[in-house]
Amino acid sequence: MIRKALFKGTWYPSCGETLDRIVNVAGSGEYVSAVLPHSGLYYSGPLISDFFRNLSPGIMKILIISPSHYFMLEKDTLYTCSHTLSETPYGSLETLAFPVSGERFDIALEKEHGIEMFLPFVKRKGLSVSYALLSSFSSLSEVERMAEKFLAILDDETAIIASSDFTHYGKRFGYMIYGEDAHAKVISHDYEIASLIAQGMVDDVFAVHERTTICGIAPQMLLSMIMKIKGCIGKVGGHYSSNDVYDAGSLDFVSYFDVFWSRK
Repeated sequence: MIRKALFKGTWYPSCGETLDRIVNVAGSGEYVSAVLPHSGLYYSGPLISDFFRNLSPGIMKILIISPSHYFMLEKDTLYTCSHTLSETPYGSLETLAFPVSGERFDIALEKEHGIEMFLPFVKRKGLSVSYALLSSFSSLSEVERMAEKFLAILDDETAIIASSDFTHYGKRFGYMIYGEDAHAKVISHDYEIASLIAQGMVDDVFAVHERTTICGIAPQMLLSMIMKIKGCIGKVGGHYSSNDVYDAGSLDFVSYFDVFWSRK
């Protein structure tokens, strides 16, 4: 079963040659997992490239955990699919069964941009991929329960991407809690959350996560807990907002952050 590239030609270039200007994966480093943005690659491409250019040379497989933008999902539940190949502008990408069991929901994963934005990078890097959806947790104990499932299967050849944009701010998103200088306040707030995620302080994030518009906070919390238990070292990477790319000064904007983990 092939997952079609539904967003090529709109959210990112459909031509491999043009896409090469955005998809930069050359190099290696020490990163073994990350929180990465999933907006169209004209926005998120540089931050995604930062991870793949610095990926640990031992990594062979990528697990993508994304929220669902188009379907309602049950809390505390991982959703998987039956795809064996994924279409990209660079050719078909080997797609493996997700190694943690979950509910099957093929159409939700077929339509999810929070998965697709990373696939050209994975293909260009010559890796294999698995992907799943996770929208929310009901309790901190449920985060811990799912983290233990991942820890049971996670090896040194596998990296996890938590697919997540940060705060969506403005009338368009129904979130306007700040007055003057909203942009700076959003970035400050998101930096604080990203720092807590990098440090593995999931309890602090869980306490406030339902009062944010961070898209993908559940995958973030799960990855943060996994990395903390594994003893990996997290750090906040690059960040900017949609206003820094286009429409400077817009009252509606989205914030983007990278969080990276390395082994000790």
